[in-house]
Amino acid sequence: NRAWLWAGVTMGLGFLSKHTMVLIVPCVVLFLWLSPPYKVWLKRPQPYLAIGICLLLYSGVFYWNIEHHGWTFQHLFFLTKKVFGSPLKRFGDFVGSQAALLGPVLFIGTFVSCRWAWRLRTTPQDGSDPEPNWQYRFLVCCGLPVFLFFALLSIKTKVQGNWAPCTWLSLTVLWAGYLSLLAQDAPRKVLRTVVWATLTAGFITSIIVIPAFRVKLGIKIASTEDLSNTAYGWREMAGYVQKVRDRMAQEG
Repeated sequence: NRAWLWAGVTMGLGFLSKHTMVLIVPCVVLFLWLSPPYKVWLKRPQPYLAIGICLLLYSGVFYWNIEHHGWTFQHLFFLTKKVFGSPLKRFGDFVGSQAALLGPVLFIGTFVSCRWAWRLRTTPQDGSDPEPNWQYRFLVCCGLPVFLFFALLSIKTKVQGNWAPCTWLSLTVLWAGYLSLLAQDAPRKVLRTVVWATLTAGFITSIIVIPAFRVKLGIKIASTEDLSNTAYGWREMAGYVQKVRDRMAQEG
């Protein structure tokens, strides 16, 4: 019971930090619904009390929005209504952005570990029949549905790459668990995988954040497609905005 109360507190704090935290609710409900030993919690008050605690912690934001024309939610709905390009291109851009952020080895590896975790069967200590590993399935349910949600959303509208990092919080833990068990039988294979994941992630990160490195490699990206451009010019823009503000103040 205490664990559910703390879950509500942490969920509320997470919701205050990032609105995508709300996706944890359907993820946990999905896990409970698909897991016979835990499905009974759907009929108990503790999960719903946890959601109530979350909303209580978030109530200050609700009140502020009531007083300010719901600007927070208008902003969120505005972002999800913006449409750029074709549905197939938006979907490809989203998947590509996530593969680039994680590195292709880790990106593919997380889905491999999802398939492995869902098929895994373990024998309980009491010697009864093998059953699914519910801990690993919980990690799958807290990550994979989030990725699928944003993938479907990308068909409707533009999904920014920084919207879906919450996908990988549980799936990278699952990937680590998969590698730790695999290392018992094939340690060299695991070592090669980790080395390749580190090198490719480092290489892709360098290409993204160090434009001069791309130039030396002869990699050309159109200025309109180069996301690193958004990291520059803010100080100059702030200075210009301040000049406009000062002028407007002088003019009353």
